[in-house]
Amino acid sequence: MFNNLQISTRLIGSFSLLVVLVLVIEALSISSTTSVRDQMVDITERRMTAISNPETIRGLANWPSPAPISTPTGVC
Repeated sequence: MFNNLQISTRLIGSFSLLVVLVLVIEALSISSTTSVRDQMVDITERRMTAISNPETIRGLANWPSPAPISTPTGVC
């Protein structure tokens, strides 16, 4: 099938196929990079917020609980 084509036609076809493959790989790489960036934003801005300020966490953990409501003695 390809034996009847001129060498220039075969070279142009081969390089065109390579260009298409490179463009497909580039599109997949950009998509993967965007996904990784979104995941990094999620980790650094949302999940790490609680860990970034341990004094706030310590303050929330030691927050005094409200005093229990007591009833006067002798009243049921």
